[in-house]
Amino acid sequence: MQSYAMRYVGFGRESAQGNPVVPQVYVDPRRVEATPVVEEQVIGTIATRFPQLKHLGGVRAEGEIEGLFGPDTFSMLVLEMVLGKTETTTSEDYNVYNFSPLEVGETPNTYTIELRDGSIVRSIAGAFGDSMELNLRPDEPVYASLSFLALNELPGTTRTPTFSRTHTVRPEDVICMIAGETVELDELTLKLENHLSSDHYTIGSRTLNRHELGEFSVTGTFSARFGSRAHLDRFLNGQEASLLIRMRSGTVAAGIDREVVVELPRVYYSTWSCEVVPSERSVQEVEFRALATSGRDPPVRFRVQTEEQLPG
Repeated sequence: MQSYAMRYVGFGRESAQGNPVVPQVYVDPRRVEATPVVEEQVIGTIATRFPQLKHLGGVRAEGEIEGLFGPDTFSMLVLEMVLGKTETTTSEDYNVYNFSPLEVGETPNTYTIELRDGSIVRSIAGAFGDSMELNLRPDEPVYASLSFLALNELPGTTRTPTFSRTHTVRPEDVICMIAGETVELDELTLKLENHLSSDHYTIGSRTLNRHELGEFSVTGTFSARFGSRAHLDRFLNGQEASLLIRMRSGTVAAGIDREVVVELPRVYYSTWSCEVVPSERSVQEVEFRALATSGRDPPVRFRVQTEEQLPG
C-alpha cells in the first residue's frame, strides 16, 4: 500500500507572543495559505548603474485559512484569534463561550500555526487574526475565512494529528433578525478587521516583536426582498437597528441547541441599492456598519454553545 504525507493545520496557544508551542488542536480546513515575507532593499552606489548590494530587512508571515463555520473548536479558534477576549461558562453537558474584541491597552493571546504539506512542516509563530469574513449563502454551509499576521516562521516537526470535530451549519438552520424581526436574506457577509500593523520592527531584531492593534471595524452586506419600505426609510433617515444571527447545528443536550449567536446592537446602513430587471424579482442590496454602544460595549459579540473545548 502506498503511503502519503498527510496535510494538516495545527493550533497551539502561546504563553508569550512569538514563542512557538506544540499544537493542541488539529483541523482540516477547506483552504490554507501561508506566506513568509522578507523585506528586501537593493542598494546602488554612484560608481555604477548596476545595483550591487542587497539588504535583508524585516521578516514576518501572513496567510489565510478558510473552513466551515459552526459551534466547533475550529470556529472558536478563529473567533479568539480575531477578537481576542474570551469568557467561558461550563456546565455538566456543554460550555458557553462569549467572544468580544479587545480594547485599547489589552494584549492579544497569539497562536502557533503548524502547517504540514508533504515533507515540508512549517511552524508559524505569534499569529493573530488581522481580519475574519463570515459568509452565509442559501446554497452551501456557512463558512468563514481568517486572515492572520504572524511574527515569524520556523521549521516545524512532523505530527500524527487527530482532527477536531466539525459541526456544520446548513443554511436552513440560520435565523437572521433585524430590529427584532425575522427577515429572509438571500445572502449575508460579515467582516471583522483589526487593522494590525505589519511594519512594527525595532532595532536589534529582524522579526516583528509584538502585535499592534489598529481600529476595530465591523462591516457587512446583505441582500433581501423586503415586504415594506420600512428598511428603506430607516436608511434615508439615518436610523439604526440591531442585527442578530443565530446558527444552529443539532443539539448538545436534551432541549439545548448547539449554536453560534452573533449580536450587533447598533447597525446603520451605509448604502442601499435595488436593480429592477424584467422577469426577475427585485432584491435590495444593503451595505452596513456596526458601532459600539454609548456604554462602550463592543459593536459585535459572538456566543458559542457547544460541548467542544478551546485549547489551553
